[in-house]
Amino acid sequence: MHLNRKALPHLPDSVYRPEFDLSQLTPGILHLGCGNFHRAHQAVATQAAINREGSNGLKWGIVSATMRRPDLVNQLRPQDNLYTLLTRVEDRTVASVIGSIHEMVFSGDEAVDLAERVADPRIRIVSLTVTASGYYLTADGRLDPEAQAIRQDLSAPHPRTAIGILANGLALARQRGTVPPVILCCDNVSHNGATLRQAVMDYASLRGDDQLATWIGETVQFPDTMVDRIAPSSHVDDVADAKKALGGLVDAAPVSAEPWFQWIIRPFDGPRPYWEAHPGTKFVQNVAVFEAAKLQMLNGSHMLLAYTGGRT
Repeated sequence: MHLNRKALPHLPDSVYRPEFDLSQLTPGILHLGCGNFHRAHQAVATQAAINREGSNGLKWGIVSATMRRPDLVNQLRPQDNLYTLLTRVEDRTVASVIGSIHEMVFSGDEAVDLAERVADPRIRIVSLTVTASGYYLTADGRLDPEAQAIRQDLSAPHPRTAIGILANGLALARQRGTVPPVILCCDNVSHNGATLRQAVMDYASLRGDDQLATWIGETVQFPDTMVDRIAPSSHVDDVADAKKALGGLVDAAPVSAEPWFQWIIRPFDGPRPYWEAHPGTKFVQNVAVFEAAKLQMLNGSHMLLAYTGGRT
């Protein structure tokens, strides 16, 4: 038997699970780039927020889009989009079933129009984890107009890059007069909010719509963020460990993570989940301080250890 909604009441008491009615969850967040990091980070904090808010939090279900392959969509749909988070602490593994993902989609599916999802009035936040290379930036942090994927998007009815999806979706929101969503970049890009805003504005200008570019710059919020958690690629051992933790239930797509969790977000206007319900989430005015600390102290020490190990 596989993990799914019907199996939740039969899980061992040691397994954490959603504390809300999954059937009542509605979409409020669109996420671009559903991978292990997103499932071990933003989705986990969102579940904590929904648990804390009760019925008021049910509007924060996540529509999570894979950008390159449909594999994860095909794995999670039969499981009602549930999966196991295996938190690897020093002497044990803590299993938690995560149910904050309301819907899984693949951006390459012809029936999926992610720009329409961006413009959906129910979607109040669009978050991204597409890695730094997914923004197609030049060395000076501007959108690269010569990038093949960007050039293809400019002539395609349905863009495939995150930048193209955001620009087209925001164009629809502007055209319809709806409130645009807040855009949260959760990738390791310096000053990621401001950088992403400029890239989307650059794309709008490449579309020949300078008015849209100006509107995006003046109207749409792109708060800076900093994220940190190690969530390695899935391994066959994860499936075996999840089955053991779940009392024999099979999870086709569990994810492992370290206990450390950090999500630093610049405050923004408008509704949002109570993400502070998850320890490690903070809203601060100066995200750059945390970004510098991570890059210089944490990532720098990791690199030193890696280089030292490589020479021995």
